[in-house]
Amino acid sequence: MSEKYHQQSVYSVFIIQLALAVFLMIALLNGRRDLVLLTLLMLVIMTSARWWSCVSLNRLRIEIRTDRSKLFPGEELQVGVRVENQKWLPVCFRLEMFFAGGLQPTEEDTTRECGLLWHQGTEFQWKLRTLQRGVYRLGSAQITAGDFFGFYLRARKLERAPVEIVVYPRIRPVRTPAYPAKNFFGQPGARSPVQDPIYILGTRDYHHWQPARYIHWKASARHDRLQEKVFEPSSQAKILFLLDAASFARHEAGADFERAIEVAASTALQCHRKGHALGFLTNATVEGGTNRVAVSHSPHKLSDILEILARLKMQTVGALAESLRRGAPMPWGVSAVCFSYEIDEETRAVEILCKLRRIPVIFLLCRQAPGTGNAAMTLDEMAVEAVPT
Repeated sequence: MSEKYHQQSVYSVFIIQLALAVFLMIALLNGRRDLVLLTLLMLVIMTSARWWSCVSLNRLRIEIRTDRSKLFPGEELQVGVRVENQKWLPVCFRLEMFFAGGLQPTEEDTTRECGLLWHQGTEFQWKLRTLQRGVYRLGSAQITAGDFFGFYLRARKLERAPVEIVVYPRIRPVRTPAYPAKNFFGQPGARSPVQDPIYILGTRDYHHWQPARYIHWKASARHDRLQEKVFEPSSQAKILFLLDAASFARHEAGADFERAIEVAASTALQCHRKGHALGFLTNATVEGGTNRVAVSHSPHKLSDILEILARLKMQTVGALAESLRRGAPMPWGVSAVCFSYEIDEETRAVEILCKLRRIPVIFLLCRQAPGTGNAAMTLDEMAVEAVPT
């Protein structure tokens, strides 16, 4: 924190001091005791005011907090700033907040003024609207305090608050490509080692080692003996999302890069709602995070992917195929969705590697060249026009 000293008005304070010195001289020459006392009192007040301003920022505690730290574009968060005067000397101050470009205050005035007595505190509130995806830190602040007369003021610059705001990509309506679904556990029915209570093949005589919740009571009443449900394994997709940032950086396609991120986030959300296992891998620079998420059914996978997409920069850290080659082994039955600007040597290397690993891959492109094939779609084909309400 840097501290600066300045006077509210250099000329006004100098004129007052000069006038007091003249009055004191006149009072002494004329023997006016009352004027001498008044002038001395004013000089004492101004000296005390200067000392007051020197200690006004001491033991002034400032705490910044928010009600949310992760949200989508267009949503609002509330920022609270609490100021506490932890000394016996009263203080008047002015607090001015500066917010990052992606966080827009809902009101134009971001300055607050207040006076605090000894060991007293107050809190100010601001509402911010998020504009675009990214990771932001709450902007710096400046607090100006001084004496109650406003003769002398001191300003302290507060560094950026350690509060991190993560703005996810914008979610848009998109079409979901058809992913090949695989049986997790091979043979369906009674030979499956893991049973899925959603898919019922039929019933059979109850076995004592099965949980009682698998008993089919209606069938048991009909057959006059206990019957248990026979399940089939679930058929769900495992989706690995790939994002090639090199193709976007090569064409300096920042707007298309943002659009691809939004489509990737929207598609991941749809897959999550359908119960698919999700994973993510990119060769883009990730600000303060990792560039990969392993494929699994964890309920936190969607938020992990959205946070990586929020932290992405259109800068590469290597080839996507090399990152895929060095990555962790893929579980059986994975399908890949690769986002790229166009089909180039890098995407063809990814396609060859996926074929070697028997991973079906679909390419979602900003620009599709003739003869690309059915395994590629454009982002325009993925888009769905919003229905007016």
